Amino acid sequence: MLIIAAVLMTALLGIAVLAVDGAFLMNVRAELQRATDAMSVAAASGLTVGLAEATQRAEQYAQLNPVLGESLDVEGQQMVFGLWEADSHQFIETSGAPNSVRVTARLTGGSTPAEPSLFFGPVLGRNQSEVEATSTAALGNRNMVLTLDRSGSMNDDNANPEQPLTDTKEAAKRFLDLVRNFPVDGDQAGLVFYNHQATLNQQLTDNFNQVKTAIDGPTALDWTNIAAALCVARQETLSSRADPRGIKVIILLSDGKTNSRVNAATCQLAGTAGQDDGQPPGNVSEQQALAQAQLIAQDRTILYTISLGLNTNRPLMQQMAQVTGGEHFFAPTTADLQHVFDEISARIPVALVE
Repeated sequence: MLIIAAVLMTALLGIAVLAVDGAFLMNVRAELQRATDAMSVAAASGLTVGLAEATQRAEQYAQLNPVLGESLDVEGQQMVFGLWEADSHQFIETSGAPNSVRVTARLTGGSTPAEPSLFFGPVLGRNQSEVEATSTAALGNRNMVLTLDRSGSMNDDNANPEQPLTDTKEAAKRFLDLVRNFPVDGDQAGLVFYNHQATLNQQLTDNFNQVKTAIDGPTALDWTNIAAALCVARQETLSSRADPRGIKVIILLSDGKTNSRVNAATCQLAGTAGQDDGQPPGNVSEQQALAQAQLIAQDRTILYTISLGLNTNRPLMQQMAQVTGGEHFFAPTTADLQHVFDEISARIPVALVE
């Protein structure tokens, strides 16, 4: 019986090692994976600023996600910048304009924190066990539809060239240049101009120069129909041209108040062309614009709204953006548009890719 008991005790110790120490190591690895996930995502989000910012953000999130009660030492771990190719699912290391970050953390005898000590392992001659986790995060691609106001108020002073329309066009083209500063595979842009009706001036394309050329065309004329603008932009984000891997983004700029109605089925003006709907605040055209924003939210599309000047319906613009989880920006003058577009261009989604 003693011999049998001794054999069984060894087996029980082995089971205890597997059960207790195994569960402990699984928990440690989960903590380590969570930390590397947070670090890689934070670092990737900083790439739009620079490598130093990316490293700093990784350090901040290492502090916020401790492992075994201690923060990972970023310098003691492996953090690599590179290019993520979605189609081939490959990570290529580079420090020149990277779009992704890979973090590999390993708990060893010389790391902080050190490799975890086992509870029952020493009985079987194993005191500690190394734990490792890897995570890669990349800047995601976007299907962006610029939706710009070209109503008569965009040429309020009858200047030549038209203002504020001309400055708005230049700011929009600068936005496209900023977006292309980061090699996010699959980024696309489209263009909608609107007044009393909305027109798809450029379908979604990765040829940003083509979009910039389309921006130069339209002139300012007639009333403002925000519902039509959102309707046409939404249809383009739902088209077969939109990359299903990317997020959908609509950027709406207006310098006035919506005052034309729309046929929701066709996105066309409901009524006589150029006719103000003549309704007080809270009118049908405002309700239609908000209804379009709600449809955009159902499509999981983000809406950024830009109020240009002091005559916009800022509460409506803000409400439409918030419905979709987007953001509202106020630009008192066209000089402020540059900063607004800079802010939007930096809002590149980040996703864990492996």
